[in-house]
Amino acid sequence: MSRTPNYDAKIKTILDSLQPGQTINCPITKKDWVLDEKEIEICRRFQVLPCPIEPQTRMMFLNGFSNGLVLFWKPHAFTGRPILSAIHPDSPLKVITPKEALETDNTKYGFGYDSQKSVLGQIWSLQTSVPFNATRNVDVDESSVVVGCLKTRNSFFACCSAVINCFYTLTAIFCDDSIDLNNCEKVSRSFRVGGSQNISDSAFVFESRSCFQSAFLFDCQECENCFGAVNRRHKKFLWFNEQLTEEEYKKRRAEVDLSNRFQIAENWQKFLDLANCEAVWPAAHGFGNIESSGERLYNCVRCDECFFEHASTSCYRCRIGVNLENSCYSSGSAYSGNLYLVTGGTYCQGLKFSSACTYGTNLEYCIECENCEYCFGCVGLRNKKFCILNKQYTEVEYWLLVDQIKCDMLAQGEYGNFWPAKASIAGFQNSVGELYIHYTKEQLEQFGALNLDPVRGQVFAPQIDSGKAKEAGDIPEKLEDCELFVGVPIYDKVAGRHYSVLKAEYEVYKNKKLPFPTEHYATRLVRLLDFSYGPIAEKRICTSCGQETVTYNNQAFPDRRIYCQTCYLKYLEEKN
Repeated sequence: MSRTPNYDAKIKTILDSLQPGQTINCPITKKDWVLDEKEIEICRRFQVLPCPIEPQTRMMFLNGFSNGLVLFWKPHAFTGRPILSAIHPDSPLKVITPKEALETDNTKYGFGYDSQKSVLGQIWSLQTSVPFNATRNVDVDESSVVVGCLKTRNSFFACCSAVINCFYTLTAIFCDDSIDLNNCEKVSRSFRVGGSQNISDSAFVFESRSCFQSAFLFDCQECENCFGAVNRRHKKFLWFNEQLTEEEYKKRRAEVDLSNRFQIAENWQKFLDLANCEAVWPAAHGFGNIESSGERLYNCVRCDECFFEHASTSCYRCRIGVNLENSCYSSGSAYSGNLYLVTGGTYCQGLKFSSACTYGTNLEYCIECENCEYCFGCVGLRNKKFCILNKQYTEVEYWLLVDQIKCDMLAQGEYGNFWPAKASIAGFQNSVGELYIHYTKEQLEQFGALNLDPVRGQVFAPQIDSGKAKEAGDIPEKLEDCELFVGVPIYDKVAGRHYSVLKAEYEVYKNKKLPFPTEHYATRLVRLLDFSYGPIAEKRICTSCGQETVTYNNQAFPDRRIYCQTCYLKYLEEKN
């Protein structure tokens, strides 16, 4: 028996009338797009109106709601004391500590539904009243200084990651004892690794898998003791693609000091030259997939037009997820199923139009609710059921009012829309979308994103004693001479921002013989990210066969040599 009979009758009439080929005008781009069978099937499955935003623009919009590479100092909602936060200091959203967020009953902010007002407007009023968990972490220990992380321990400046004993990571999953990682899975005891899996005891490794005790690798698999290699498989003792004997390799390797930043710069340039001259790029990266399409898919089944999904099944246009099932248009979700237009859902089932919820079931238009079931338009609730706009109802009252609200939203043209851009907790300028897509000023204006200074508040301490600050350009060449730069503000003139190197971090550099950082950590991680493919599909010509193929945007290598999958595999076989 239907629990929302009036809504069900209205939506059935609308869905039955949908036909492939109908045009819809995108409210963001102002351009028409064509409704197809897939979109109609999705709408019928989730019993929703077609989202009016053009599908690719929709994904770019959704990515603006997922945490990016940010760590701010923002005033506490009640004390005014600066606390670490994933939310910009000028955002209208309020923050409290994670512990306080767990202990606060936010039904006290609830109010009754007003049928004469916009539903999304009423939720926005609630969103700007309820204080948010400042760090947006799930299952993170108190010793970690991280934001938007899951299952993280003893780590510093990790964003959207699940890591242990790491410094400076972005979208790193199941990694440990490493520094400067992004788009990685299962990386251990390594430094500056991007877009790679199963890497250990290595440095400067990109788009590689199952390699160890190596440095300066691109697109290598099952290689060990290699220094400078591209497109290689099952190799040992390579030196910038030159095959050496074990004795020759060890002799050359002993002469290189990776803690000396001038030697690093020399070898880095040599590696870039090798990558530009010899490297072949596959149209897409991924492995272990069945009936799937997209970029950076790993062990996925029936996932179409997805990006950076791990072990996900039956998903469509989802980005940055782990163990996601039967979901469409999701960004940054994990261990969840049956999501539609959701960002940040973790351990959830049956969510629509929701953001940053955990352990939730059957939620609609909810934000940062934990362990809640059957709630609509709620913000920051914990362990609740049958709530609307943070107000408690009986089960019978709940369904009667939800039926009315959804009918009202249909009449107002709101139901089926995602949140307005101002509702992004992360803020579009500081989101994962900004990192992968690099929004233009025009796009931000089209989205209606809040204009916030992306630098303000991004410092390593609430107050900087400028008299103690040192210049990054003055950092010595050798690591052992950098002691005076530990634990003090360092100014990166190019980035226009301060950073610091912790004592514990410095000890890792010494033990691993790694270079002292001369750039702000955000600059380093964004550069790492630019080496990887982004989520935007583009058509290019295969350099080998001349046929058109689908690949993905790359900021660092726009003129790379791209091979279609068939030509790429043939090339690898010939080279290896």
